Amino acid sequence: MNDKNFTNFINQMGVEQLIRMFDLLPDVLFWIKDSSHNFIHANQAFIEHKGVKGIEKIIGKTDYNFSPAHIAKQFIRDDEKVLAGKSVTERLEMNMTKSGDTAWYATSKRPITNESGHIIGTYGITRHLEKQAKAL
Repeated sequence: MNDKNFTNFINQMGVEQLIRMFDLLPDVLFWIKDSSHNFIHANQAFIEHKGVKGIEKIIGKTDYNFSPAHIAKQFIRDDEKVLAGKSVTERLEMNMTKSGDTAWYATSKRPITNESGHIIGTYGITRHLEKQAKAL
């Protein structure tokens, strides 16, 4: 399958369906944010990790609504880098677990562009490293 066929396939499939595939990854937190750092989507693992009942409790909120200020500030700093066109790849960072403890996570973030190539938001994934090590 060449790039053109792949693009046609993805367009027919629809972005929404593609994004829902992240719900198949229970140990991966996935989110999408707009250029103002507001969450506009999150997978089920992210929703459960934040301890809320549904996606509607995530939409329109920022990291400051879910994390201590010192941790949220780092997330926003990374977002600013991504909004400036850089990528974050497998960044080791402290994050909160479901129980409220701090733990090490590996996070990657990328920019989202519109059809004109302008960056309009970010998306990312993170994985709890200790949880993965125990599973192995």
